[in-house]
Amino acid sequence: MSYVAVTYKIRPDQSDKLRKISEITKVSQAEIVRQALDDFLARNEGKLLTHKAILREVWGEAYADESHYLHVYVSQLRRKLEPDPARPRTILTEPGVGYRLVDPLRDS
Repeated sequence: MSYVAVTYKIRPDQSDKLRKISEITKVSQAEIVRQALDDFLARNEGKLLTHKAILREVWGEAYADESHYLHVYVSQLRRKLEPDPARPRTILTEPGVGYRLVDPLRDS
């Protein structure tokens, strides 16, 4: 089985485009957003990314202060990636600042 990584920048004014992509690919809009978030974290592995930086990159400038979106999607990613989502080892929270993606198997 092969996979193709696709990154989409989600903008409020592109909701129709997102809906069309979702219909064509048979992938839910939520999954497209999760993929965009996962891709941004992966491209910045090890770096502390602020809430605002992630929101701007994935959802766009209009959503820079909408941190509840981010918390919901990070929680969903953790359920998919972490053996124990309540004790994350891959997507770490930096309280009041943002998130950091780390390889839990890599020696620090």
